[in-house]
Amino acid sequence: MAERVRDLATQRDYVLIAGGGTTNAMLYDVAGRTFTTLPSLTARRSASAAAVFPGAVLITGGADKNLNAVASAELFVLGTRRFYPWGNMRRPRYWHAMVALDSTTAVILCGTDGKNVFADTELFFGALKQSVTLPYRFGFGRAYPQAMQLGDGSILVAGGHYDQILWPDRQPELWTLSGILPLRPIQSPEWGTVIQPVPGGVAAFGGGTASVLR
Repeated sequence: MAERVRDLATQRDYVLIAGGGTTNAMLYDVAGRTFTTLPSLTARRSASAAAVFPGAVLITGGADKNLNAVASAELFVLGTRRFYPWGNMRRPRYWHAMVALDSTTAVILCGTDGKNVFADTELFFGALKQSVTLPYRFGFGRAYPQAMQLGDGSILVAGGHYDQILWPDRQPELWTLSGILPLRPIQSPEWGTVIQPVPGGVAAFGGGTASVLR
């Protein structure tokens, strides 16, 4: 994982690089173009998810060295340059997506434990180090989905795969705090969909095609 995080005191930008099946971590100073080795993660993780809070990065889940899904979370605090145990998700998962909703809360979307592919979502309350499962689900279980928060606070979720080899059709979905809305199908069902903002909307790229949500 690689996530940009800003020092609140100096407004200096850094990039946290961590995990990848190890406990190793480093910090890239954008202005200085230098790397610094950090203390280790609290757990070995691959395919974990991260959400950036002011001056901190929340990291959840992933797979351990035996490829077992983990439920634990940890918080990297830029001011101390250290990782801290930070509670657990409601279930172990990796290849999930996570998006920060505000300065302390993140939503966890889908993922897999290596046996099952999930369609559920959790809210992780960083201030409480606790997560709760929301009472509604996506129409498709998605492992390795792409997620992007839109201007109104909703989250566009596209791509992913389920049952190891199949794709969740071509159906993107829109996550909100009150429920999930299916959207018009995109042209390509590729699980490797990438979504990016474009003028007037959001584009989904995959399988050699592009679709634009407006």
